[in-house]
Amino acid sequence: MKNILFRFALTLVLASSSVSAVAQGKIAFVNDSLHQYRFGPNVLAADSALAGGLTPITPLPSGVVLRVDLYAGTSAGSLYFYSSTTLSSSVPGRQNTLNVTLGDPDGAGQAVALPGGTPAFFQVQIRDAAFPSAALAQAGGSYYGFSSIFTVVPSSSIAFNSIVSHTFSTWADSPGGAIVVNNFTESDSPPFFVTNPGSTVANPGSDITLAPSVFGSQPIYYQWLKGGVPVAEATNLILTLTNVTLNDAGSYNLVATNLYGSASSSNAILQVLSTNAPSLRVNNILAVGTVAVATPASLTITGGFSGGLIFYTVDGSVPTTSSTLYSGAFSMTNSATIRAMSLSADFSRTAEAPAITLVILPVYTLTTSVSGSGSILLNPGGGSYVSNTVVNLTALASPNWAFNNWSGGLTGSSNPASITMNAAKTVQAVFVPTAYPLTLTTPGGGSVTANGATIAANTYYPTSSIVSLLATPSSGWSFIRWQGTASSTLNPFNLSMTQTQNVQAIFGTVVATNISGLGSVVMSETNPVPFGTTLTNTAVPAPGYYFVTWTGAVSGTNNPATFTVNSATPSVGALFAASSVLTIVRQPTNTSVVLGNAANLNFEASGTAPLTYQWRKGGANIGGATGTNYNIASVLASDAGNYDVVVMNGLGSSLTSSVATLTVLLPPTIVQQPWSQNVIIGSNASISMSASGSPTLTYQWRKNGLNIGGAISTNYDLTNVTTNDQAGYDVVVSNPY
Repeated sequence: MKNILFRFALTLVLASSSVSAVAQGKIAFVNDSLHQYRFGPNVLAADSALAGGLTPITPLPSGVVLRVDLYAGTSAGSLYFYSSTTLSSSVPGRQNTLNVTLGDPDGAGQAVALPGGTPAFFQVQIRDAAFPSAALAQAGGSYYGFSSIFTVVPSSSIAFNSIVSHTFSTWADSPGGAIVVNNFTESDSPPFFVTNPGSTVANPGSDITLAPSVFGSQPIYYQWLKGGVPVAEATNLILTLTNVTLNDAGSYNLVATNLYGSASSSNAILQVLSTNAPSLRVNNILAVGTVAVATPASLTITGGFSGGLIFYTVDGSVPTTSSTLYSGAFSMTNSATIRAMSLSADFSRTAEAPAITLVILPVYTLTTSVSGSGSILLNPGGGSYVSNTVVNLTALASPNWAFNNWSGGLTGSSNPASITMNAAKTVQAVFVPTAYPLTLTTPGGGSVTANGATIAANTYYPTSSIVSLLATPSSGWSFIRWQGTASSTLNPFNLSMTQTQNVQAIFGTVVATNISGLGSVVMSETNPVPFGTTLTNTAVPAPGYYFVTWTGAVSGTNNPATFTVNSATPSVGALFAASSVLTIVRQPTNTSVVLGNAANLNFEASGTAPLTYQWRKGGANIGGATGTNYNIASVLASDAGNYDVVVMNGLGSSLTSSVATLTVLLPPTIVQQPWSQNVIIGSNASISMSASGSPTLTYQWRKNGLNIGGAISTNYDLTNVTTNDQAGYDVVVSNPY
């Protein structure tokens, strides 16, 4: 939240009046050099240069307009808004002179009577003009400020040397600063009611007087109303009703009007009762005729005969001594006609009050919500309303948001708007962003700008605007990419502000390798490596070599080893040394060769020279097979078997390889051909042959060159032969070779 520390001087002028000892006057904001408005430390990004300094002419660089509000009342707990002005002056930190007439200048009906000789309470508030009050500006995260509540007594002079700004420190006024109270005469004041007409109970035939007091510039014109209807010839400040009857009972109020406005008094209830009749009240207000209230209604019955009893009914029937005996206040949740009777203590007399019709109004709930960022102000507040209450709704957008429309029980885009509560309703205020925040960062290796400038986090740009992002690499670094809510390899890159954007520029550098000996270094990332990467490096020695140590950006002997890339063009060195230990580098492997083809068995070892080799078959040395590899130019069936090699170094150490199996693959060979046969019809016949080969052979017998289904063994048997079986038979023998 943002707030303003502020100091100021006020000249408050109040005048004592002969009308009910009420003071009327003006407040003047004084723009002298001793009293100033200052910002606190928390300001919007666009106003950052103003933090802790004097407030300039509004609007501020951020576009915010500041207003100064005056609140007044007869106690610290009942301050009412009186007037407001835009904070503007030709001199920063000062406020142009503003005269504010006390009373009810805005016509809101919140007049405050200021009795002479007793303290009047005041407070000055400062707010972002986009919010209706300083409290809402505070809740909305924008500028706000509050003075302490201070008092002024008419016809006296007091010094006022400090103003408190919310939770921040008290700022003392400059030496000699004071609020001076002088005599002043009324001027250009609309009417306001110092006292309202009071409700009363009267007996038929009596006279009653309703006498409010009104203050304001003369002439003031008056009109009394009964039940909202003007009373004929009742145009004086005081209303006198003579010889009242039951027909005079009702609700009265007075409207006062002059050249500067009008005001209406509160309602005064006149209840006309016969002598000793009980008096009915609903929610502690005198009841006459039809009374409409929300559920539940509290009914009380008072008066009647001294020491007597009161009976009542709620169904409109005439009360008797058999009716309900009144013993105290009771609640009603349904509409009813209520009648009450008083019975004297000696049970000899009764007196009945006029019946009242109680109408219980339903209460409906107004549920509100927002889409986007903002809030809804309800007037009247509360959320639960008596039927047909008109509720005013004001949509308050958060900074960088704008009200768009209502949805649900309220439609359109008028703001404020009103709704009649004739049912439970749900209303949503739809806010749309007018700007989105951009946070532009880089882990390192260069700098970034937006539209040519370095920006703070969450800098706002208008919705759908294009922001040009530029990444500038430092020496030894190169731009790789943009990442985050937007990604690209373009530089500059045009970013469309269609959402909240968090974008990083990634810079990389080339990590070199420096090899000593035979081997290589494998890195977990390819060049260029992004700034801040934890790079894993693996040293891979060549055959006959082993890894010794790291040099350069990596140290130690751990393998793999890591380091963080945060400086330009680092180099990773690896030292490899030849191994003196006899080591088998490559074992011979199993192999399969077709008969007559070449066979090759390969082997590799390292160690102190000279190395000698002896190949073996089945554990027996093979003459002349003393090389690293053993080759057979044309394999025979007898070459199949298990082979290994014994290697020996110049130090006399020896190792034996693992066994490699040589398999000789043999094509099919017919060992015994099938022979022709003569058989008797109806007898059985069997045709057989034999063949050899490796791997396993497959067979397919044929009749006159056509395959015989299922005839896939070395024999083909026929049962109960017929003339149809007479034919030429052969068999196809095969394997993969």
